[in-house]
Amino acid sequence: MHRILAENGELKERRNQLQHPQYTKPELLPTGPNQIWSWDITKLLGPAKWAVEALDAMAGQPAQ
Repeated sequence: MHRILAENGELKERRNQLQHPQYTKPELLPTGPNQIWSWDITKLLGPAKWAVEALDAMAGQPAQ
């Protein structure tokens, strides 16, 4: 049955398929100093198995 349906183009998903909207990456353009900042927290393994250190980093974007 599946072969016959596939040959006639009748074999498809019967549930409604939602389409995700097209995502556009935002472009950040600073016009002055200290307008764009980024941050990251990374967990690093310590000397013991249970020890974890957190590395915090923050960076600013200079104006162009």
